[in-house]
Amino acid sequence: MGLWGVYEELTNDPSYMITLADQMTFRSMGGLGEWYLSCPDLPLALRRINYGLSCLQSGASYHSELSGKIIKWTYENPYSKGKGSRHDHLRVAVLFTQTLRDYMGEDFSPLKIEINAQEIRSEKIAEFFQCPIRWGAPKTQVWLPMSILGASNNQPPKSTAQINQTNVSV
Repeated sequence: MGLWGVYEELTNDPSYMITLADQMTFRSMGGLGEWYLSCPDLPLALRRINYGLSCLQSGASYHSELSGKIIKWTYENPYSKGKGSRHDHLRVAVLFTQTLRDYMGEDFSPLKIEINAQEIRSEKIAEFFQCPIRWGAPKTQVWLPMSILGASNNQPPKSTAQINQTNVSV
């Protein structure tokens, strides 16, 4: 069943990822998460997140796709299977949306969400994303208008931990 399925069983809530959404942010991850969001603009943050997360999660692919005037922030994981897969893909859609809200404001809603998993029927999911959701998609995507690429992050990093750099040439 996997760990995600165990959590669903223990909570008796198939949409428990939405209940945890406030904690599923890069800001709540400490220094590394703050580093992801310390970019002055959204396009740089997307690139940093895509490359960084791909390095941290072996086998998974994080990338952005352009389709006309739409950006599709994409997650693919061929190793995510079964009941746990729907929680894994929902988790990433939540993390992507939370990141966008960090840059665009709490009221931001994507154009559309596509999730590569069996549907979880819950009003909480629709309320969180505030946009159309397609389940059973070939890959998990958060659709965004191209116009948001000019968004900047005006929030300073909250972490006060010092970053040590070694082996730096001057």
